[in-house]
Formats: sequence, C-alpha cells, structure tokens
Amino acid sequence: ENLETVVFKDNTTGASMGEIVGKAMFFNCTSLKTVELSNDITAIESNAFSGCKSLESVDIPASVVRIGTEVFMNCENLETVVFKDNTTGASMGKIVGEAMFLNCKSLKTVLLSNDLQKIEEQAFLNCTALEQIEIPENVKEIKDRAFYGCESLKTVVIIAKEPPLLGEGVFPIEGISFKVPKGSIEKYRNENCWFQYKGMIQEA
Repeated sequence: ENLETVVFKDNTTGASMGEIVGKAMFFNCTSLKTVELSNDITAIESNAFSGCKSLESVDIPASVVRIGTEVFMNCENLETVVFKDNTTGASMGKIVGEAMFLNCKSLKTVLLSNDLQKIEEQAFLNCTALEQIEIPENVKEIKDRAFYGCESLKTVVIIAKEPPLLGEGVFPIEGISFKVPKGSIEKYRNENCWFQYKGMIQEA
C-alpha cells in the first residue's frame, strides 16, 4: 500500500531481455505516484496498474508491443499519458489495449505514437476530463465504445486521409468536431461507419 515509486532500469548489456510488467503486478497500489518504464519492456499485462489511484502520469515505451486489458483501469488521478514513438523503423503493430484507461476520470492529455495501428474496445471509456485527441495516421481501426462516455471531448483530429474503420458507439454523438485532412472530408462523410458523425466532420 505504501509503494510510491517504481523504476524499471534500462538494460545496458546489449542483450535483448524482453521484460514484462506482469498481470496485476501493481494492482491497487493506491500510493503509487511515479512509474518509469524501461525501453526493454515489451509487454504490459492485464490489470498491471489497475486501481493505482495516486498515479498521475505515465510514458509507454516504444518497445511495448503487447498490452493486456484494463492496464490502467480506475487510475482516478492519471492526467497524462504519452505513447513513445518508435524510432527504429520497425513495424511494431502497437495498440491501445481493451479498457486500458477505463474510468480514468482525470485524464486530460493523451499523446498517441505514430506507429499506433488500433484502438481497442472501451480503451478510453468514461475518461470524462478528456477534451481533445489526435488519432495518428496509421490507425486503421477504432473499436466499440473506445471514447464513449468522454463527455468533455470536443475535438478529434484525425491525420489519416482514408477513414479508419469504426466500431459501435465509438464517440459521443453530441458536441464534437472531427478535423480531417484537406480533400478527405467527403470520404469520411460517405463512409458507412462514420455516417452518424457526418454533420460533425470538418476539414482541418
């Protein structure tokens, strides 16, 4: 209960360690404020940091290629999340995991990496403080209710010229403007899965 800081040190031997943050490893560590994840970590398993109510920010290293469910669920004071860009040129196939930030009600700043390809179901469900989000160019799919319940969400900037595939009820249906690339507005408006948001789509 009194654990406040966790630091995963970088491996300096040159060997590939493939470190994992294990399932529920820090579940309900309610005093945990600071987490530093090393560039050797390749996986964060389900519920690894769920219920860490004092955690305020986290950076997800570019090395992470596998993410479980509900990793940061109910981290009530989590305000800032940064997914680090992969600079190696390798295709990482990165995702935002299912229910990864469910009920993170203080989350205001989310920076998604350029190598992100998918946002899973309920990834940001009920993140009620989130006001804007930029969806990177390589995101091909946003699954059911990924941003549902984000009642403060006003601006969604989408970099891709081709509309990502949307699941059911991905975004709230009121009060949002979707900013899409110049020349792509009709593609978005005419795509079936974007139909319910048709009137909210604008050119960036």
